[in-house]
Amino acid sequence: MPLPSIIHHLPQMTRFSFLGFTILCFFLPISAQLHNTQTFIVRIQNDHKPSVFTEVQQWYTATLSSLSSTNRDFLHVYKTVFHGFSASLTPQEAQQLESQPGVMAVLPDQIRRLHTTRSVQFLGLVNDQPNDLLKESDYGSNVIIGVLDTGISPESSSFHDQDLGPVPSGWKGECIEGEQFAGNLCNKKMIGARYFTAGYEAAIVNGKSNGSAIVRSCRDTDGHGTHTASTAAGRLVANASMFGFAEGSAVGVAPKARIAVYKICWGEECRESDILAGIDKAVEDGVNVISISIGGTSSRSYDLDPIAIGAFGAMARGVLVSASAGNGGPELETVTNTAPWITTVGASTIDRRFPADLILGDGTVITGASVSNAPIVPSSKFFPLIHGRNASQGRFANSNAAVCMPESLHKDLVRGKIIICDRGGNARVKKGEVVKNAGGIAVIVANVAPQGEGLVSDSYTIPGMLITESASKKLLGYLNSTRNPVAKMIIHGTRLGVKPAPVVASFSSRGPSLDSVYVLKPDLIAPGVDILAAWPNNVPPSEQPSDLRRTRFNILSGSSMSCPHVSGLAALLKGAHPDWTPAMIRSAMMTTAYNDDTEGKPLLDEQSYNDSTVWSRGAGHIDAGKAVDPGLVYDITANDYLQFLCAMNYSTQPFQQLAPEPLTCNRKQNKPWNINYPSISIFYGEPRGLSEPEVVVTRTVTHVSEGASNYHVILTSPKGANITVEPQTMSFSEKGEKRTFKVTIVSETVTGSWGSMETRSGKLVWTDGKHRVVSPINNKSHLFPSWTIIISLLTFTTIFHLSTVDATKETDTYIVLLSSPHNRIFAHSEDLQSWYNTFLPATAANSDEKPHMVHAYRNILMGFAARLTVQQVKEIEKKDGVISAQPQRVLSLQTTHTPNFLGLHQNLGFWRDSNYGKGIIIGVLDTGITPGHPSFNDTGVDPPPTKWKGKCEVAGCNNKLIGVRNFVTASSGSALDEEGHGTHTSSTAAGNFVDGANALGNDKGTAVGMAPLAHVAMYKVCDENGCAESDMLAAMDAAVGEGVDVLSLSIGGPSIPFYRDAIALGAFGAIQQGIFVSCAAGNSGPFNSTLSNEAPWILTVGASTVDRKVKATVKLGNEDLLDGESLFQPKDFPETLLPIVYPGMNGNQNAAWCAPGSGPSLATPGILKPDIIGPGVSILAAWPISVDNSSTTDPFNVVSGTSMACPHLSGIVALLKSAHPDWSPAAIKSAIMTTADLVNLNSQPIEDETELPASLFAVGAGHVNPSKASDPGLVFDIQPDDYIPYLCGLGYSSAQVMAIVQKQVSCSNISSIAEGQLNYPSLTVTLSAGVTRSYTRTVTNVGDAKSSYLVKIFPGPGMGIAVSPAQLDFSAVNQKLSYQVTFDTTSGFDPTIGFGEGAVVWNSAKHSVRSPVSIIYV
Repeated sequence: MPLPSIIHHLPQMTRFSFLGFTILCFFLPISAQLHNTQTFIVRIQNDHKPSVFTEVQQWYTATLSSLSSTNRDFLHVYKTVFHGFSASLTPQEAQQLESQPGVMAVLPDQIRRLHTTRSVQFLGLVNDQPNDLLKESDYGSNVIIGVLDTGISPESSSFHDQDLGPVPSGWKGECIEGEQFAGNLCNKKMIGARYFTAGYEAAIVNGKSNGSAIVRSCRDTDGHGTHTASTAAGRLVANASMFGFAEGSAVGVAPKARIAVYKICWGEECRESDILAGIDKAVEDGVNVISISIGGTSSRSYDLDPIAIGAFGAMARGVLVSASAGNGGPELETVTNTAPWITTVGASTIDRRFPADLILGDGTVITGASVSNAPIVPSSKFFPLIHGRNASQGRFANSNAAVCMPESLHKDLVRGKIIICDRGGNARVKKGEVVKNAGGIAVIVANVAPQGEGLVSDSYTIPGMLITESASKKLLGYLNSTRNPVAKMIIHGTRLGVKPAPVVASFSSRGPSLDSVYVLKPDLIAPGVDILAAWPNNVPPSEQPSDLRRTRFNILSGSSMSCPHVSGLAALLKGAHPDWTPAMIRSAMMTTAYNDDTEGKPLLDEQSYNDSTVWSRGAGHIDAGKAVDPGLVYDITANDYLQFLCAMNYSTQPFQQLAPEPLTCNRKQNKPWNINYPSISIFYGEPRGLSEPEVVVTRTVTHVSEGASNYHVILTSPKGANITVEPQTMSFSEKGEKRTFKVTIVSETVTGSWGSMETRSGKLVWTDGKHRVVSPINNKSHLFPSWTIIISLLTFTTIFHLSTVDATKETDTYIVLLSSPHNRIFAHSEDLQSWYNTFLPATAANSDEKPHMVHAYRNILMGFAARLTVQQVKEIEKKDGVISAQPQRVLSLQTTHTPNFLGLHQNLGFWRDSNYGKGIIIGVLDTGITPGHPSFNDTGVDPPPTKWKGKCEVAGCNNKLIGVRNFVTASSGSALDEEGHGTHTSSTAAGNFVDGANALGNDKGTAVGMAPLAHVAMYKVCDENGCAESDMLAAMDAAVGEGVDVLSLSIGGPSIPFYRDAIALGAFGAIQQGIFVSCAAGNSGPFNSTLSNEAPWILTVGASTVDRKVKATVKLGNEDLLDGESLFQPKDFPETLLPIVYPGMNGNQNAAWCAPGSGPSLATPGILKPDIIGPGVSILAAWPISVDNSSTTDPFNVVSGTSMACPHLSGIVALLKSAHPDWSPAAIKSAIMTTADLVNLNSQPIEDETELPASLFAVGAGHVNPSKASDPGLVFDIQPDDYIPYLCGLGYSSAQVMAIVQKQVSCSNISSIAEGQLNYPSLTVTLSAGVTRSYTRTVTNVGDAKSSYLVKIFPGPGMGIAVSPAQLDFSAVNQKLSYQVTFDTTSGFDPTIGFGEGAVVWNSAKHSVRSPVSIIYV
């Protein structure tokens, strides 16, 4: 079978040979020969044209004709990026031509291979002695808690109104009747009920919800809302339990507080527009506290978050908003609901547990947790034990069975056995249901990393329990030690007095907040594990439809359960102190919180049972008894929050209309750390961090105790920091007095260790002998930003999982924010809605459907939600008074069995600021394209810029795909893509939004390229035979002449000198005209010196993985299991074992291995290559239906290789070019490199695929971070002529240099420079003992006009680095300053090390500009 045929048939072949776990790479240099001729590329020095010729082409023709009597025709004539031509010549003619005047070089045309690694994979997912607080607040009797959730079960005994007084006089709400909910069900306890369906129903109309049957009323058909409402304010109910578990009296935190119910969730969907309507009505109705156990899975800027804006409006009206922190733990940076005016609550355990034991056949006892009421009968009998992965249905991958997904278990292998299921993929109780349906008698759910030692108790429908991660490993060890593993299960019931307690729940989301590093989040922790509370009598406790059991109370876990504890406590505090503001109430809870458990030891983290950190516990665990009398509080007004937003560079416009006073924003005087928060957080490093070691923090306290008091300060400084407070004493003579103090923090280090995040904690305590007012001090240093931000941006290239705008759908629900009209007062809500209606446009031009108002907001903000088309949104955005119009998100309930959805949203950050690449033209050189593919729709794309001069040689061009040309001279085919590669790379770079994209049912979501509004021009230069250099050069020549801004080439070959490298030559001509060139680094790794496209004027791109895998498992004949990845797994795949073939068995090891190319560069060892890495593994993008997809009709495919990484960077370059049109190619490259990251999602150094830290020769400057690249602070610029002394320094002859730069050059008359002297963003130095080397760098200020930078040096082993000057002070934008870097060896120098790395980092108050240093030891 010919080579191309082998490549194209790999998907089919691997279904039967299990070759999906190997990757085939081929590079065969082939010379096309015809009658002893071959193609040569002739480089001509045009200024040598004899005067007899008026045009250079005449000269070219005469020159070619002089070689032979045989007519020779040009293949291409090059006029723009390259001067010369290509033609078919014999070797003799080529040699003859080389000797002619004006001929600079005659280069044989080489074949390049596409950098794609096609891997076919297998598919495989409570009041007898009331304390002061209860007495002073009368159990919250005059306070109203608004609960936004799934509704309520009003008949529950937890909501009776016996002995309750009249409803508070300020209440204006209603009890809205609906399906299964009569209007008379409300009472003096549950005083109001409203439901909001409009946003949800609009989603059904638009196909963005499954539209499952719902009960249109406040009737709770889920259970979550009933549970949270009774936790916050349930009445005392004696003899409560869940099937005998947790027996006793059930009561809420504020048992006499009134409850107002706002149902805003339907099933698992809580639409933002409905939530905002609920908050709006709750404030209008007169609630005092809002409790929201709901949140998103991704962070959004406060000024673009309707819930944050709504909560601000509530706060400004004196309503405290309490929200759950989320269940994304134990990972850092997963906390949600982080706006500083929201009280953010994490989860902790209590001293009650429900243990269960699994007794193994060898006598080992493994203890877990369960509230399962169905014991194994007989309990003394041992039953067979099997792991789900070993009981898989033949058509399911073992990974599915390992987590016990529906229908994944083989009944014959499961029947009568206890099944072990790994946690993840589906709800824990659902796993029990799967096991039961397959005939299993019990289920063991096993924690896997990173869940650790966290346990929660579930009500399985069969005997079941959860075990820890360490217990899971012990259990697996037992399984592997015996042929006949057996076990029995004993469920012990309720245990009280458990120690240690409390501990931070493993699942509780952690900080720091991605939205503000100067506010500690979460604020507090509260009980959230195994909480007994009311439950609807019509909802199964397991929430599984087949579960026929019913109970009045249920046990649940999650930050959803911790939030209403704080909501109830806030109600009690409001009842005791009705004059306190929301900020004062939160301050009282935070400054009195405790950080030791019941034994006086530090609070532990359940995940590992090590000490907890501030990121998991916040200020600590709530202490209700102390919070009623805190002594001092930190108050914050609405305007204080606005000043904070101003200091953080957020837009304050959406909030200002809600503030009582107009705002004057002074960003120079405002400091974000001076927000009067009860905690103090200081952040050093990127992003938005400090670079100066000293910071002064101001705080103001209000005296809330009766009579006079004298306070003195007690300090515990964080390690590595010195803290002083002025004054050290404060005296108060009466209640309500305020005093201000200053805290000076001097940190010994401002960046932390290389590639890490370091957190140091201390505390500041004000005490008068009676009160202790504690403020946590958190000192964090971080050399790199969290990769959570990076992935969020990079994932734009692939999939959206939450609801976003789909330009191909007719309507979506948008939230429109408006400015308050001047001198206009609305007396009635009807007047306001009439005004809102004036913003709604008429029927869209291309739609018969009129816009539909979904909600009109009145109290917490000005604005409305409406169903709109994209065109209607554009029309609205043009109207005066419109702040923004944005699509709503879908949020999820914060319970531990709610799946976490990943997703990215439009109208955020750099993507928005760069206008999605609008107006930029990306020229892609590849295998052609598929016009008409949905990725190339032109919705929202402007017409091409007037400079565009290109052509479209096929039908189907539009405003997105503006040009298509075929340059493959070896065939007469069209520019259509017959390979798939070009369609894939083009859509990765600049594909438009496509909803419902997937490959063979995997990676479902919305596919979109990096620059979705950029234009694409395709130049076909490759076919099944490869990519001829002459064709590539012709295409580059045409592309530059036609007006492209970026060239993207996922093509390359082995290292050769630049003067012989057509891509290097064409790329230099392109950068001379300001055009950026991005190229793939190659797929020949992991071996060193395997790079392609090494020229320093090219951005050389290596490949990285993303946070998405489609797992598959291979079962070998010896029963061993090998995990891998696969897209393809047919349902009818045979269950029998099949032969397996390993290509390397024939001795050709190259046939069994392929990975991205690595440095150092052979062509220029003194320049660090690759420059950068970007996503290149398992990338979903457009694909021609006719190519490699068998009989499917999926117009998308998942492909891997540096070919996929390159267009990611090309798209990012387009965004940068759109945002900064005056930046040169070198400046753009510098911005990308100096802001790159070297840490992964866990804030650890990036690893290579051997799971070891990757070297600079693999990652270059690091992983691209588009949002940082848009504001790099400084750039290293290089003009085209700056490369000339560098090229001469490489030892190239004058003629060879002239061949590259296309002008007269005499190296003997030029002061050549070493490679390290080129003004490159990175530094590469070769060191030997006693050698000193010095290099100069010049940086251009592209940040704030007045800025100062201090240098931070990270030397490599045995190496010294000195930088002079050590400070750069800029006074203007575009000002240039130079510095010198000197390298020498130290006593620890060891030439056997081979390679090393370090960095030179320039830090300002805002930016961190990093130059990686690669060291070659000799």
